[in-house]
Amino acid sequence: YIGIDVTGTNRLGNGGIGVWITNAPANYIGSTVGGGGNVISGNTLGGIYLQSSLATGNQILGNLIGTDFSGRKGIGNGLTYYGVTCDNAPGNQIGDSSTFARNIISSNLSGIWLQGAGCSNNIIAGNYIGTDITGTNGMGNQKDGIVIGATSGAATARNNVIGGTTPGTGNVISDNGRTAYRAGISVGVSYGTVIKGNLIGVAADGVTPLGNYGHNVEIYSTNTVIGGYASAEQNVIANAKDPLRAGIRFYSGFGNQILGNAIYSNGALGISFSGTSPTPNDFGACDGDIGSNGKQNYPILQSCVSDGLGASVRGYLDSAANKTYTLQFYASPAGDASGYGEGKMFLGAVPFDLGGACSNSFALNLPAGAPAGWIVSATATDPANNTSEFSQNVAVTGVPTLNIQ
Repeated sequence: YIGIDVTGTNRLGNGGIGVWITNAPANYIGSTVGGGGNVISGNTLGGIYLQSSLATGNQILGNLIGTDFSGRKGIGNGLTYYGVTCDNAPGNQIGDSSTFARNIISSNLSGIWLQGAGCSNNIIAGNYIGTDITGTNGMGNQKDGIVIGATSGAATARNNVIGGTTPGTGNVISDNGRTAYRAGISVGVSYGTVIKGNLIGVAADGVTPLGNYGHNVEIYSTNTVIGGYASAEQNVIANAKDPLRAGIRFYSGFGNQILGNAIYSNGALGISFSGTSPTPNDFGACDGDIGSNGKQNYPILQSCVSDGLGASVRGYLDSAANKTYTLQFYASPAGDASGYGEGKMFLGAVPFDLGGACSNSFALNLPAGAPAGWIVSATATDPANNTSEFSQNVAVTGVPTLNIQ
């Protein structure tokens, strides 16, 4: 018990940081054995602090960071630092796939912060960040669930991984941002972050709404990958609570891919470049505008016909000529109030060569279908991996009856 009393229920915090590792590699804080974790809570400056490039290969496993001994009552760490802070510390592991390796990181100033130019190749896997030990009840960190880098300045943290594709490596990142409507995940000015297989804005059952108070994910970064086409890679990104907050909000950066996730029921747009209203396509200009992800144009959908097993979609894309784009299609039982997106069920991705013109039409068959009355939306990703916002919705219609007389 580090920072609480002998009963495991009351704050008795150290005046600084609970556990501080500097210039020391390959330490274990906790373990994968049942009962081998620590309670690290109530400490004034922060819970765990890994500092310098020599603080590498450390493993933080099976701890309660910011809760009492039961994992059901918040006794948060942090006035300056977070539940876990990695400051220029590379190659560390926070959590793992087994239940005993899971950290509960909740009720702190913020959950996890990766910062500094040397902060690379860290893995955050299998944790509950913002919930109690059951993964069902909200006990969110006051600010962000996870922060990588800063929102301005030079790119720092590189090639860090949130989640994973093997069973148990996804994190639950929910109910965070209780002050100032901060994000579930804030990817600051950084490079190469991978976010896969997580439940963001739902409970551990993957269904029960437990949204973050701000944007579920906010992006200032370059070459971030959110999701993937395999089901194990896809994140749930849902239920951002505030009506001004999006599922994924871009502020700056480029080359950021959004692939095959379940994005739905967010307060504002599912994917946003500019706020609560869809960013208009720049028709006739070959998509030459600038901004986050180059403000890549989304497709224009005209129809979707489905028998429930597959689907046929028609529309067109206006963008830069002589490039091949990846069009992704999503279905939802109901559309966003804006009429654009979101995308609860991934239907498939299809390459589309725009040819020599800036605009071209498509008629594509998808490997999955949706019930009549649902809506379909789409995104476009250019060859530099810039993904667009969601397109305007079209309603799914059933296959028409053919009479031959």
